[in-house]
Amino acid sequence: MRKRVRLAAVALVLTPVAAQVAFALLPGFASYAVASGSMEPTVDRGSVVYVRATDEYATGDVLTYVRGGRVVTHRVVETTPEGYVTKGDANDEPDDGLVERNRVVGEVIASVPLYGYPVAFAQSGVGRVALVGVPAAALLVVEIRRLRRIW
Repeated sequence: MRKRVRLAAVALVLTPVAAQVAFALLPGFASYAVASGSMEPTVDRGSVVYVRATDEYATGDVLTYVRGGRVVTHRVVETTPEGYVTKGDANDEPDDGLVERNRVVGEVIASVPLYGYPVAFAQSGVGRVALVGVPAAALLVVEIRRLRRIW
């Protein structure tokens, strides 16, 4: 029983990690950590959204796009020949201005709640030091000690 619980826990942790790696490597796919609650309850703050690029998007689709140097995930409430009118599900009013078609990264095809927090941490400077620098330093110390014993 304990072995099954451990296996389930490992699978629970590794499945989003594997998806994160796969989406980073597949052309036309991407993933992003959600930093605001503008799409709640559909997509919660701290989630990771997985996005697929396609040629056309329709009213009701949840898109991820770039606006003002920021990545935004909102729902299409109207389509026009020039672009899309979007709105966060938790917002009362549509976003200002149209989202031009060339600014769209893709449509959200899945999300994993809470997984955005560790992803955002891993992408931060402190996270990189904690996840890469500290283990690298520990490995270096272990190897230096091993070499000192040999000499």
